[in-house]
Amino acid sequence: MKGTRHVRLATHMIHLMATLMLFTGCGAKGPEYLRRDPLRARAEEVGRSVEGRPLRVLTLGSGPEVILVLATIHGNENAGTPLTLALIDFLDRNPDLLSNRTVVMMPVVNPDGYYHDRRFNMNRVDLNRNFPASNRDEWRRSSGPQPLSEPESVAVKQVLDRFKPARIVSMHEPLSTIDWDGPGEDIARHMGNYVNLPVNQIGSRPGSLGSYAGVEQNIPIITLEFPRGAGRRAPEDLWRDYGRVLVSFITYPNEPPAVLRGEDILRKEKPTRPPPGDSRRRDEDGTRAFREG
Repeated sequence: MKGTRHVRLATHMIHLMATLMLFTGCGAKGPEYLRRDPLRARAEEVGRSVEGRPLRVLTLGSGPEVILVLATIHGNENAGTPLTLALIDFLDRNPDLLSNRTVVMMPVVNPDGYYHDRRFNMNRVDLNRNFPASNRDEWRRSSGPQPLSEPESVAVKQVLDRFKPARIVSMHEPLSTIDWDGPGEDIARHMGNYVNLPVNQIGSRPGSLGSYAGVEQNIPIITLEFPRGAGRRAPEDLWRDYGRVLVSFITYPNEPPAVLRGEDILRKEKPTRPPPGDSRRRDEDGTRAFREG
């Protein structure tokens, strides 16, 4: 029995890593579970980053209620990427949660920033200040020369226009709270029942996705802010603490199922980061290992 469990855990980790390779540009093929019915899953390229890395979305289900999950729009706020990949795996094994739903996921919105472990994209633009909101700060250099000047923000805008989500969650660090823009308060408070984070409205940032999609497009958008250092934690620790709140966003307004069955926990040695100033960089397959270069 113990050996069977270890095989299942190893299989899930292979799926996780293969998916991460798929979304960050390493590897031509995704794992088998991305192509298997009844999920009718498909991953597709919706653009390229400044350095040419693919921007990909994964669509699960085909129901009328469309839900959008975004992670790592700031490259050094990356805890949302392993969480999104664990969510893909969880939904794959719980397809009943996709009944009447379509879940659209971008696990890595800013793959260049993820690779280099930096907030901005490679044009030194804050992608979450580059949307065509009326409150955008035209004088701030990090907002970009104009709205949607960056290929990554253009890809997000195209996903919004194409899928027309009923609600959006975007994962960030390090403010340790559940924030909302637009008509998202009920969703935020629902999510707050399933995690040890306070629910607070911080306010819409100039040119942010929250300002554009939430305030001006009236789409409920949740900013799920993890604590500082969350991106350094092992995937199974993140899923243990935040998996259920993420699933609660999918199941809103209904209670989410438990997420911590033994085979749902992805076992992995806790990673380490290089010290500040170290010349090593994140491997392009998105793992928490580092290499010289």
